[in-house]
This record gives sequence, C-alpha cells and structure tokens, in this order.
Amino acid sequence: MDDLSLEYRVERQRRGTDMLIKAGVIAAALVFVIMAFFVNALFLLPAIGCIVAGIVFFPRLDVEYEYLFVAGELSVDCIYSKKSRRNLVNYPLSDVEFLLPESEVKLSGQGKASYRKLDLSSGREEADRYILACPYMGNMDHALIEPGEKIIKAIYDRYPKLRIRQSLH
Repeated sequence: MDDLSLEYRVERQRRGTDMLIKAGVIAAALVFVIMAFFVNALFLLPAIGCIVAGIVFFPRLDVEYEYLFVAGELSVDCIYSKKSRRNLVNYPLSDVEFLLPESEVKLSGQGKASYRKLDLSSGREEADRYILACPYMGNMDHALIEPGEKIIKAIYDRYPKLRIRQSLH
C-alpha cells in the first residue's frame, strides 16, 4: 500500500477578465441605481440583482489550486476565496500517458483524437508548469498543472515511464 501523501497549493494570478467582470457588475449596478432615482423606481430591481450577483460571484474569482498526490492518484481541487472547495479532477497515474514540462510538449489540434485542454496552474509564465495527458471521463485531458517540485519528484520516482513521451495528440 502506498502511504505517501503530498500536497501543494498555488494561487491563480489575477486576470484582466476578472477585473473587467467586477468593474462591469459594479458599473451596471450604479447605472441602475441612478436610473431608479431619475427615471423609474423599478430600476432598483436590476440594481439589486447586480449587487446579489456580485456578492455571489466575486468570491469565485479568487482561486487557489491544491494538488494532492495520494495512493497513486493526483487530485486537483479548486479553493474559492480560501473558504469553499471543489474537486476538479482525479487522475490515476497508472492511466497517465505522459507528464512533461510545458517547454518540452508541443501540442497541435490536428491529432487523431480530440482532447480537452485544462489550465490548472497559477497562470504565471515563469512558474514550473507541466502538461499531464490522461484519459478522463471519456475525454483525453491535457492539463496544465503546477504541482511543485516534491510532488513531481515523487511521481517520477514511482512512475518513471511518465518521462517518456509515448504519443502526443
């Protein structure tokens, strides 16, 4: 029984789209409030809707990814605003086709099989990011991950074949 358990967290870098979403929701709420005062009080309803949407969705823009390596499986969880957690994927490493540094993998969309690209990294270009290819729920996932040096070393120690590129789609 494999009793090794490692975890690593990385905070996703704030994106420009996150700021645009926040600014758009706030601007819409302000426009509706102003319209409610000068045009019709019914414009308060969409203003309240914008405020509620902001309260509900703004915390979803603050994201951390947690990588867990336990019992031959790499699990990636998403943590929103350091409060709520959602499991995104669980990759059994026995099914993984390859796990290589991002710089060594050139993916083209012209392959025989279609694949789903996932970005489960911080988004920083200077970070040590890896591409993991694994069948998952009927798709071939090519996940961009950033699991940290200790997890990568533990995976390569237990699964040395993952360093060898078997097939790239």
